[in-house]
Amino acid sequence: MNASDMSNLFRHVLVSCLVLAPVCGLRAGTVRSPYPFGFYCPEGLKECRYPVYTAVQDSSRFIWLGSESGLLKYDGYGILSYRFSPDDIHSLCNDHVNSLVYCHDYGKMVVGTDAGVSVYDFASDTFFRLEACGYMQVKALLRDGNMLWVGTAEGLMRFDISDGLHPGMEPDESARIPDAYIACARKTGDAVCFGTYDGFYTYGTGTGFVMHGLGTVRKLVLDIVPVQDDGSSLWLGTESGLARYAPGRGVTAAYLENIPIKNFLAGDDGRLWIGTDNGLFIKSGDGIVRFGHEAQNSSSLPDNVVWQVFRDSEDDIFLCTDYGIALPRLSPDRTFVPVSSITGSRDGLNIGVMSYDSCGNLWLGGMNGLVMQESDGMSGRWYRAD
Repeated sequence: MNASDMSNLFRHVLVSCLVLAPVCGLRAGTVRSPYPFGFYCPEGLKECRYPVYTAVQDSSRFIWLGSESGLLKYDGYGILSYRFSPDDIHSLCNDHVNSLVYCHDYGKMVVGTDAGVSVYDFASDTFFRLEACGYMQVKALLRDGNMLWVGTAEGLMRFDISDGLHPGMEPDESARIPDAYIACARKTGDAVCFGTYDGFYTYGTGTGFVMHGLGTVRKLVLDIVPVQDDGSSLWLGTESGLARYAPGRGVTAAYLENIPIKNFLAGDDGRLWIGTDNGLFIKSGDGIVRFGHEAQNSSSLPDNVVWQVFRDSEDDIFLCTDYGIALPRLSPDRTFVPVSSITGSRDGLNIGVMSYDSCGNLWLGGMNGLVMQESDGMSGRWYRAD
């Protein structure tokens, strides 16, 4: 196609968009998508390019991150790091931080590491070690009222913290599981759930511990959340995929076969955000959409290993990955989407006009044809003259 033909095509595209606008309901504006248009790392967190495993928020709205390189405090501008120091008994007990529990009423942060539990005191800006946990690898922490559950690679312990947190606390021997690998701890209704190999435990007042096996699913259970449209069923994230579990019936459905599931976030809109070893998945109804790392796309996930999906008090979602933190963009006016991701060509479009239709699809007209990006931000079409 020569320059004259291309110019005529551009004029045709421009006129078509303008003429069809009132007929097809084309409109300008921002469409908030139920799925991310891309991902970004906020300022102040870009220096964090190592594995981040967990996140919590304190009452001052600071974000605390448990990472491979210690405990990090993010204030919106930068990071303050807390690390282990062999010369300081009041430092963090180990730099590999797997889990966090914030105790606002005591002014403390409980920090689960690969070598025991440290408790951070906000008033003194120092740590003390929870002596009963020794040097155990701590994988899960959960506060349930006045009880603190500590899940380790060697078993499960419960501490009564009604009198506060202090170094010499002893676990309750009546609520303990020895010699079990506890990978997660979640509150689900009136019960507390603990993921382990080949199933999970539930603990309830009056019932004590009950083990729930998974039959042929012989893998570690890494996270547990209730199914939102079914008050009795649970989503189980395992080393071999996503399973739906119904009490008395066992596993009733399986998804994402052979993809290790790291963590769940149940959205208020019914969507289930799923962090895995192979990217982020969002399940809505019967559909599942995947988002992964793409080496040539700066708006993609920074890494495919997503350890935790965390939502703060302002509904911002933080993805803890093997290469730092990423936040999803849910509005197209806040992201960069290369036209080449739709056209498959490195030829530019030289955009001259753009608008949305009534379905939320974005239409772009330029010197190299017409591009339509669908409202989900995931796909589109390229129209050109032959």
